[in-house]
Amino acid sequence: MRCLRLRRGSDPNAAAAAAQAAQAAAFTPAQQQQCTQVLSKLMMESAERKAERAKAQEEEEPDEEEEEQMAGEAEREEILISNVVECVGTLMKAHHSAYLPVFEEQMAQITMAMMQPSAIDSDRSAALCVFDDLIEHCSADGGAERYIASLLPFYLQYSQDANTEVRQAAVYGIGVLAEFGKAFLGEAEQQQCAQAMLQVVEHAEAWSEDNATASDNAVSALGKLCKLSDNIAAAAFPRWLKQLPLSADKSEAILVHGQLAAFVEASNVHLLGAAHERLPEIIIVFGQILGTDSIDDELTTRVVHLLKQVHQGLPHVLQQVPSHPGFAKLDAVQRKALEAAISS
Repeated sequence: MRCLRLRRGSDPNAAAAAAQAAQAAAFTPAQQQQCTQVLSKLMMESAERKAERAKAQEEEEPDEEEEEQMAGEAEREEILISNVVECVGTLMKAHHSAYLPVFEEQMAQITMAMMQPSAIDSDRSAALCVFDDLIEHCSADGGAERYIASLLPFYLQYSQDANTEVRQAAVYGIGVLAEFGKAFLGEAEQQQCAQAMLQVVEHAEAWSEDNATASDNAVSALGKLCKLSDNIAAAAFPRWLKQLPLSADKSEAILVHGQLAAFVEASNVHLLGAAHERLPEIIIVFGQILGTDSIDDELTTRVVHLLKQVHQGLPHVLQQVPSHPGFAKLDAVQRKALEAAISS
């Protein structure tokens, strides 16, 4: 199962449309209750069917035809739960913390059960997505605060999970915590999250085809943590920069490359280095993304402006770029695009 909110784009028009849709979906308290009762019943019935299938498999080994039938049933359950998660997320987006009493009364217990280590992978991923939404949409008014202490251990544990979709939902959740729930994270918790994200992105298999999308989300979360804490930024920014550019998750890539531009625009010393020693590496990253689908028009304008500023104010830095070890990563087309942007 793919959690759809892990694939959100950076288009502000799309974000505005989503917000309007959520507002249009606002229910009365009675309607919230009725809707959640239906969603809760669907989740409980799904859990019962899964338990029955698991018991049947234990009691008697299925033949090939029965295995195929069970696989089809499992896939339909995943689709059902995915749709339920989308509905719950929309309710949270529309009602924010006002929806939490209804959620807590009717759905919190079964959602927490789905997130336990004994649950199947698709259920753990789905439950994480629900709580990702809760943190994102219920933090502004403090409603998510009481959940953080119990959720953080799950996020940290599952950020290292063998299942890619569980891991992606967990690292995305840490990014949501850093962005929306930052008021509830102390320095120690921030450091734990940063260490977990570094373990994800520096794993030997982090950038394999199966893992790259989850790793993209971990890089994004690490960038948010660097923005949150100077201590984390000082230690982690050089390692964060080495993971760029991103390419697996295009929407996340644009967001993270936007993070990079914003840090450069702010002259962040932890990223640039005290003597701008990492600026050549950053310029090479810009050269790798210019003209690709990992950068949009608005970000292209910002990157070109930054390159012009370097050209005008720090020409010696540009002179260092061709001798930088990373320069070999640029092909002839990328080098030409970079030169054109600098001289435009």
